[in-house]
Amino acid sequence: MEFTTWAERFSGAPPTPGTATESDRVLHQFRAANDWFGDQLYGWLLLDWTEPAADMTDEVAEFESSWRGLMDQYAQMVAVSVNMVGHRAQSAAQAEGRTFPGNEINFHVLNHAMLSMWSLALDIPTAHPRSREIYEAQLSLALAGTRHAEDRVRRTGKAPESYYAPDNADYRRKISGIATEIDAAIVLLELCRRHPALCVVPAPRRFEEFGMRQVPSDGGRATTANSDFVLLNMDEQRVTGVQVKTWAAGCDVARYSSDHVVILDGVHDLGNTRPVRLDPRSSEQSDRAWPGLIATGFLGSVPAKVLSRRAEGDELRQLIRARERARDLSEGFRFLLEDAVERAEAVVASRVL
Repeated sequence: MEFTTWAERFSGAPPTPGTATESDRVLHQFRAANDWFGDQLYGWLLLDWTEPAADMTDEVAEFESSWRGLMDQYAQMVAVSVNMVGHRAQSAAQAEGRTFPGNEINFHVLNHAMLSMWSLALDIPTAHPRSREIYEAQLSLALAGTRHAEDRVRRTGKAPESYYAPDNADYRRKISGIATEIDAAIVLLELCRRHPALCVVPAPRRFEEFGMRQVPSDGGRATTANSDFVLLNMDEQRVTGVQVKTWAAGCDVARYSSDHVVILDGVHDLGNTRPVRLDPRSSEQSDRAWPGLIATGFLGSVPAKVLSRRAEGDELRQLIRARERARDLSEGFRFLLEDAVERAEAVVASRVL
């Protein structure tokens, strides 16, 4: 779908971040930053692509000159405080009897890693080759995904049966979507490497939470356009939302607008699955979703010389230890990135390729 037509579905702006509760106050700055990215993307998609924007030359030049500073400030804010804000927001939400908005924190984890993609999405000249930008983003995401995989082992043990035990259901619901989105981001970035016209960014809440439900003119079922990622073809000005599901078989995917959103399935498209023995009285195993295989596989495959170009001293030693932990977590699994990219390409091809 062309940029303008797609963006018009999201004309309803998110409400201004409030401060009514403690959790709202804790998240206020991060919500405001989320909305800033949403406003930039929404405005960019609505530009008239049929006419040269000659009258905007000065405005564009001014925006590009300030962009680097804005991104540096945002990156510092997330790097310094995202974990602290996440813990405080979780505690406050629990005290208020509200559901912890983990997706809001995960947006900034993804966005921080993929920050260079915004320069590409908004057509702002970048200082480094595109392939380097993509690889650095993938490596940062793989580190984040490996931390989630390690947390799963700490909480539930190494046996996959423990992860699927009934008393871990709440934790599983909390972590599975976050880990699957990280894996999906690595795969979508690899797709962008393969097709240089493509660019992907995490969907700000204008596109993730407020993809308005609409009833078709024929009176059919209302649909939503909520997206986890926005995938753009910069050469052809085509765009689609990408909704990521840990396992689509258990979801009502028909509620998503097929014109605005494609579904990326963590099991069937990303290959995040492993056999699990659910009944301790039986030796029979069945395949279950196992988010994190893309992230741990990617990090485990990074050559030492690549890590040494990224860091030195204690930081390099920490990266090497993280790579070894990733290899341990993905032991016995074939690295599935290329297969996942092929399947993801088939999912999005008719929309942006």
